[in-house]
Amino acid sequence: MCYSHDYMKTRNLVFIALFVALMTAGAFLRIPLPFISVTFQLFFALLAGIILGPVKGLIAMAVYMAIGLMGIPVFSLGGGPSYVLQPSFGFILGFLPAAYFSGLAYKNLQFDERASAYISYISGMLASYIIGIPYLYIIMRFYSGNTDTTLAAVTVSMLIYALKDAVLGIALIIFAGRIPMLRKLAGTQVKSP
Repeated sequence: MCYSHDYMKTRNLVFIALFVALMTAGAFLRIPLPFISVTFQLFFALLAGIILGPVKGLIAMAVYMAIGLMGIPVFSLGGGPSYVLQPSFGFILGFLPAAYFSGLAYKNLQFDERASAYISYISGMLASYIIGIPYLYIIMRFYSGNTDTTLAAVTVSMLIYALKDAVLGIALIIFAGRIPMLRKLAGTQVKSP
């Protein structure tokens, strides 16, 4: 019994560390396009929730954020406590509810794998944007002093990024059939049919 418990704890730590590593890689992986760069951090945050479940996914994102705030340069522009003043830090904060809500949605949805995966992805994505956009506005307006900035303008400017993230989620649909196997490997409860 003790062996099984230790195995589960080790497996949880390994998978949490794996998603912290994926988040770090996602901060630096970019596919440049004419108007926007495609990055993979939000994708990995949402995948963490779907594969690890809501709680372990949230823990993985909290570990990632804590490592960055301690000064290890895992964020796209470095790391350290002053990173909270970066306009994009709200999206890093948003990774926590993003992972949690994508995992919670996936756990509770009773659709086929593809629909469950994409709906879960979109619900987590929305949670990230609900945190990230107002944070971006607050930093731009009150910290950076851009008094002409409005929340509406910031929201509109983020629509292309939201569209990019929604399209990137289609990749999840492609390999949705493997999600139950990955959840089982991660020690996450597999949905009953």
